[in-house]
Amino acid sequence: MNDYESRYELLNDKCNLIKNKVLDIGSKNGQDLLAFNQHGFTQLLGIDNEMNKFPTSNMFVYQLLKNNEIKCEENKFYFITSSEEKYDLIKLFEVIRNNKELKSRFEKLQSEISLLQVDFNDYPREFDQIKKFNLVMCSFVLHFYPSTKDNELINKLQSLLLPEGYLYIKVHNLERFHSYNKNYTDEQSKNVEYNKTLMTITERNWNNSKEVTWYLFDSLRIENYVKSFKLIYLSPEEKDFSELILQNKK
Repeated sequence: MNDYESRYELLNDKCNLIKNKVLDIGSKNGQDLLAFNQHGFTQLLGIDNEMNKFPTSNMFVYQLLKNNEIKCEENKFYFITSSEEKYDLIKLFEVIRNNKELKSRFEKLQSEISLLQVDFNDYPREFDQIKKFNLVMCSFVLHFYPSTKDNELINKLQSLLLPEGYLYIKVHNLERFHSYNKNYTDEQSKNVEYNKTLMTITERNWNNSKEVTWYLFDSLRIENYVKSFKLIYLSPEEKDFSELILQNKK
């Protein structure tokens, strides 16, 4: 079971999920939403401030790969029914557009999962008509904001949820310090700056960016979110991330 399916199973186990509106903040290529879609959810929205890197077309390719309908070798794709012809990504979509059954499935996926390039800070200003959700997922997003922004973030998240809607959060916590120290070589660590006073990790040349800072979570910061929502689930503390399921209070 992959991480996306595991996340769906966790949420399905802990929440009273209904097949209604789901928002994934920081959705990247929409693989979390794809897992929900395969369980019958059709009102799915993903937002990411770099959505141009993760088009819906790539999500459809992932679906084909996941279903073992196509294989990939050395960046070339081929259908398992015919391994003779191999395609790059552009040629693969020419094949999809010219295949009536595949084109219909792709269009159906696009109608059920929307991926929009918009920063979390700007949402839902442009999309007021769809701003309330039964489930909001926020995986590895909130630690890009300092704790001084927590009240603002909590208000934003509550504004996106329907009454008794669920909020899923996953963030790096203080154990991340130890993970870096254990798993990175001395050479790699040169690009990482730790500040245990500010509880930050700053990494240079990460993900082709010049610099990124994570404002780590501790128990007090987590408690700030728990005070505002009803706690449904909190992952074990020994991991380098904290995973929470919260419920919006009436």
